[in-house]
Amino acid sequence: MTADSIRANLGVTASNAFRYDRHLRTATLSPPAPFSGSASLKRSRNLLSPLWTGNLTVAFPGRSVRLAGPAVHVSLVHARLTKGDNPSSITVGF
Repeated sequence: MTADSIRANLGVTASNAFRYDRHLRTATLSPPAPFSGSASLKRSRNLLSPLWTGNLTVAFPGRSVRLAGPAVHVSLVHARLTKGDNPSSITVGF
């Protein structure tokens, strides 16, 4: 694997763009522009990686990039909230 083959996407959106079940077996992402479409995650005990399907894309100048499908690796985990010694310090770990 070369550095050119590694890509990551990170974004922030309203909470209503992301829905999931409490056991983290299924999830759906439908963010606003510059994204279009949606993607669904389905986890199964029989699968090594979750299925990530849909037509989710993000628009860049001159190009749209597909963000769902078998070539895109995803994961879904519970977050942990930790309050530090400082009352204004909070850490969220994944």
